[in-house]
Amino acid sequence: MNQFINGQLFRALTDYAIRNLALHCEEINDLNVFPVPDGDTGTNMLTTARIGYAAIEHFDGDLSETAKKFSDTIVYGARGNSGVILSQFLKGFSQVFAGVDGEADCACFIRALGSGVALAYSAVSHPAEGTILTVLREATEEVSGKAYSDLAVLLEDFLARARISLDNTPNLLPVLKSAGVVDSGGVGAICFFEGMKKYLCGEDIAADATPAKDAVIDYSVFDRNTAFEYGYCTEGLLQLCNGREQPESESFKAMLNELGESVVISFENDKVKFHVHTQCPEKVLAYAHTFGEFLTLKIENMSVQHSGQVSKTVTVSAQREKGAFALVAVSPNEQMTQLFEQMGVDVVVLAYGGYSPSTQDFIKAYSAAECENIIVLPNDKNLFLVAQQAQALSADTSIFIADTKSIADCYAALAIIDFDCSDPAEILQDINRTAGNIYDVLITRSAKDTVFDSLEINKGDFIAMAGDSILAVGKTSLEVACAVADRVLSEQERDNVTFFAGSSFSSEDADELSRYIRQNHIFTETDLVTTGIDSFDLILSFE
Repeated sequence: MNQFINGQLFRALTDYAIRNLALHCEEINDLNVFPVPDGDTGTNMLTTARIGYAAIEHFDGDLSETAKKFSDTIVYGARGNSGVILSQFLKGFSQVFAGVDGEADCACFIRALGSGVALAYSAVSHPAEGTILTVLREATEEVSGKAYSDLAVLLEDFLARARISLDNTPNLLPVLKSAGVVDSGGVGAICFFEGMKKYLCGEDIAADATPAKDAVIDYSVFDRNTAFEYGYCTEGLLQLCNGREQPESESFKAMLNELGESVVISFENDKVKFHVHTQCPEKVLAYAHTFGEFLTLKIENMSVQHSGQVSKTVTVSAQREKGAFALVAVSPNEQMTQLFEQMGVDVVVLAYGGYSPSTQDFIKAYSAAECENIIVLPNDKNLFLVAQQAQALSADTSIFIADTKSIADCYAALAIIDFDCSDPAEILQDINRTAGNIYDVLITRSAKDTVFDSLEINKGDFIAMAGDSILAVGKTSLEVACAVADRVLSEQERDNVTFFAGSSFSSEDADELSRYIRQNHIFTETDLVTTGIDSFDLILSFE
């Protein structure tokens, strides 16, 4: 029987929670509302949890220290909406333990659950019921106000109610009922806490054998003649100490600006977080060291990064000219990156090969923008919360996040931006207005046999998706595209249709689709943008 939690048990419970989540990761990914091969809820939740656990995996401190390390780290690795919600829940959950002197009892565990639920709900502007939020909230309400002397019994009651809540999610979210599935994030939450219960009950789970891989660097490309011209990206978290001089924000920043560039500094109570690009990291460290001790340090050779030997998550446009604002956009491949940069994007967050950018990736992008005003185009509904969480963690910068949910929204928005305007709020308003007027339809292949809202779909069929609806199903992408064009243009007043062609949608099909629309909808213009993207056949953007 486990009545109390110390630092070692907190770490072990987290470890087994992640092991169990990894065990069911693909199962969670497969719980897609739409039958397309891009489900990543399980992957995003697992990756997020791993980042937090990495901070405590080899730490042997007491409960408050262990929980604080986990709480301070978890948000940086969040990926996707599910990852952000999980990170906020676990941050609130662990913050309660961080305030405990000694061991925590079951009542404290229940308070931690409540704190996690509250923080997770607050992270979402318009929280929807029938999601992971509902599952966590209702399960927490079940155990709240009850007295427990055994954590395993508490978790058993928590999980029993969580499963009931999960089964009810289709009744709260119509799109789940249409697809005949339960909420995937809710399944992930249950798997997480099931892992904790398995540990308490002595059930073994194999260690997670698929950790995130570090980039492989070929150092043989460097020699005595290499010109290391880019300097070092130097970051640290400094704990200010009694008995030493206390720094003043502006003078600290001024000194780092003398020693380098791209300076970002954040003073948080008795800690200072700093970032600088410098040729002399030793001078930066010597200066900062006069005020306190380093809690974390990271120095990266940017010449190695620029050599292409390190996988990048952020790239800065060579065409950029500094202005009143900087544009940061997410891109799915090199071809779209080049197009976005030609249209004025300053910094690109890379989402190549299905990689889902993390909160830390967006923080890097904001830093690389080197501008007081930044406008962000997430270009994916699952990245808005990630960009927003990075916004909250970025100091000394005004960040405006646009409501762009696809590359089609981004393309249309970039085309109307007034780069001479000095008011980013006005530009944001123009972007959101333009994106709001776009009606996007994604055409891709079904990854499995399924029934969606009484519509039978076979694996390999082409399906057209818009929002929470499937508009058409057919045997060829051209057939489906023509059906979608007829349906949308007969129901809505649209003057232009832009084809964002994936790598498998041929130029001949694009020509045929354009002819079909001109013949049957004579007042509608068409445009073609080739994307080189493999994950879909076509996006039709109606304006």
